Amino acid sequence: MSSNIGYVKFLIITEYVLTAINNVASFVFFIRVLRGQMRNYRQNQQVSHFLILYLIAWMATIGSSVPFLAFMIGDWRPHDKLRNGPAMFWTGVLTHSCAASIPVTVFFLSVNRILFITYPVTFSERHQRIVLIAAIICIFGCAGVNFLNFVASGFLFSSVPIETDCQVFACIADKTGSLTLYTETKFVSGGFNFVAGLLLLYKVWQLRANQQQHNPDRGSEAGKKANFIAVLAIVTEFSFNFLPQFIVFLLSAFWHISAPTYAGPYNVFFTSVDSLISSSTYAKVLQPISKSPSSTVTVDNVPKRQSTQQLFIKPPDSERDRSHSTP
Repeated sequence: MSSNIGYVKFLIITEYVLTAINNVASFVFFIRVLRGQMRNYRQNQQVSHFLILYLIAWMATIGSSVPFLAFMIGDWRPHDKLRNGPAMFWTGVLTHSCAASIPVTVFFLSVNRILFITYPVTFSERHQRIVLIAAIICIFGCAGVNFLNFVASGFLFSSVPIETDCQVFACIADKTGSLTLYTETKFVSGGFNFVAGLLLLYKVWQLRANQQQHNPDRGSEAGKKANFIAVLAIVTEFSFNFLPQFIVFLLSAFWHISAPTYAGPYNVFFTSVDSLISSSTYAKVLQPISKSPSSTVTVDNVPKRQSTQQLFIKPPDSERDRSHSTP
């Protein structure tokens, strides 16, 4: 057992350091993508408000994680040492509250794209604004509810232990009684994302099959990029957030195994991997298109002007009518 403990101690510091490195790189990539979206907006081009919400949620999560990671890395020792409970808890409250809103942004990013593919003509800008308002309310609501839950648990319903042997935020949050709501919101949003992701993949497959049947040469490269960007968020969210949480739940419920005891802070590490993959891919895929002043970078909205390089090109009514009438 002692070798196991020693192994986990060094695994903990390794995961926290790698998380910090991934977060720095991700933040730089997210800044590049956001600057490209802002440049498109200044050039009077349509931008994806849902993508911007997704970027802001990630940047808020990464930015607010600095105090928590600094404390967890700076306070680490290779020998047994109790951590300062209040410092560990309160430095992690904001970043984990923001992290809870990321699955919500992914869900609305997927829903908006599904509606745009399903109703390319009737899904107007007014409808998009309604979905956008609902997204903003749910995103801030999810982050706010979790933040108030942490604060109320720490101040009103229970007290944060002065010293703790916890090495992950979930451990000390569990001691204050605030972990249940946090995990439930992530499970619920993850479940909705799973359903929306399956529907999105089906819609994208259906769209590509229809394009190949009626007009296989039209915008194939732009379509590939658009489809890749659209499904990336839902795939990474499922792979690095929902699936690990579900496996940990099964281990705890049926075998009474505490994953952090053997895997360390896997949650924050997987979250940083998710952000790094998403941010670097967005920066790579969107940057070449952003460089062209006549191009439009968007993953869900109808462009204000047509371009040969824009993502998710919406065909003119006459062309769409011809494709639907083709036997």
